[in-house]
Amino acid sequence: MSRDRARRREVRLAEAAAREAGAGRRRDRDRAAAARRARFAALAARLPGRRARPFGSRRPRRQLTVVVGAVLAVQLVTWYLSDSWPLRIAVAALTVLAVPALTTLTFDRSSNR
Repeated sequence: MSRDRARRREVRLAEAAAREAGAGRRRDRDRAAAARRARFAALAARLPGRRARPFGSRRPRRQLTVVVGAVLAVQLVTWYLSDSWPLRIAVAALTVLAVPALTTLTFDRSSNR
């Protein structure tokens, strides 16, 4: 009977040690990640001409809405007016290629800084 209790106690102690080691590794990993974030923030603050951006979209919501609406309108008009699959595919491919360039040319980025 006492052997069984001793064996169970050893198993419990081994499991507790494993849990504590895992928790210690997690704490160390979290501390290292926090230190990395702090170093990065300090470096970003020292860089000239750079400012910290809040997390999220870099473009204003109105600009994104206009771009997505225009792309959807072009695609819907093409699919509605044309029965030709090659034309539909070509318009989709050209849209994918042209939207970034047209967005850059159309919207003034200097006012967002």
